[in-house]
Formats: sequence, structure tokens, C-alpha cells
Amino acid sequence: MTLIVESGLDGEYVPSPTESVRTQVADYEASGGVKGGTLEGRPVVILTSVGAKSGKVRKNPVMRIVDGDRYVAVASAGGAPANPSWYANLVAHPRVRLQDGASVKEFAAREVSGDEKRYYWAVAERFWPHFPEYRRLAGGRDIPIMVLEPIAPRTPITPYVRYASTLSPSEEAPL
Repeated sequence: MTLIVESGLDGEYVPSPTESVRTQVADYEASGGVKGGTLEGRPVVILTSVGAKSGKVRKNPVMRIVDGDRYVAVASAGGAPANPSWYANLVAHPRVRLQDGASVKEFAAREVSGDEKRYYWAVAERFWPHFPEYRRLAGGRDIPIMVLEPIAPRTPITPYVRYASTLSPSEEAPL
């Protein structure tokens, strides 16, 4: 059996295949959020996550939606029929890093539902007026909302660990 330890948020960064996203992230990070910090005149933040499939570091600009010390990430993908890839990353690896201007902090992401989701929809729509249209365009897709809650600076980081085995599934010991 081989132990594979994924490096998490400090691992290898793989820039987006979309040129506009690559450029916006690079400009934002290089300028402390001065350049590349808006979308249609509204502020964005850079969300850093670990790829659900690749285990590589991924970075995406998302709307800056703040509720107290929490941030809200709406997986709208502009109303597309499928969730954005960063959503699967946060579900698989909920520890994320967020850059808001020059400030960079780590957060724990969790998906909300029910009354809490209704509350965060109201919060999100105050920051980005296009969300009702995106909900309509999504054609029945229930757009996920992730709440990013701050993690204390000295919180130990537990690496993501998965085991690779050369045994066939029938030969492995049950868990």
C-alpha cells in the first residue's frame, strides 16, 4: 500500500484554462486586489481551493459577498446548467484561502440549505443583482451556496490523505 499525501493549499498551482480568469487572478494577486478587483463594477475576491480530482491548487475570482466575518460563495456559474468546478473542489476539500484586497485568510467552506440558504440568498442578492436572473437561467438546477467561515490563524492543517493500493477491491480488508 502506498500513502499519498496531498499538499493542500500550498501545493502546485494550476492556472485556469480560461484566459480571462488567469489574467484576472494574476492581476489581482500581483496588485493586492487593486487591478482585476471588479466584475461589472462590483468587487471580487480570489478563492483558492484544492482540485477535487487533481489535488492541485486552483484559483477563481468570485463576487465579494460578506456577512459579518463570513464570506458567501454562490455557485451560480452565471446561470449555466452545471455547477462551476470550484464548487466540487470546496465539497471535496473545504479548507480554502480567500484574498480580499491585500488580506489573505483561510476559511472552512460549508454548503447551506433550508432557512439558512434562503437567508444567504437574500444576502447575496444585495451584493449582486444578477442572481435572480441566474436562478431562472439555471433551468431547475438548485444553485449551491457555500458559506466560508474564518479559521483561527493557528488552527493545525491536517493534510488530505488517501491510500492507493495495488490490491484489487476484493483483496482489500474491509474498513
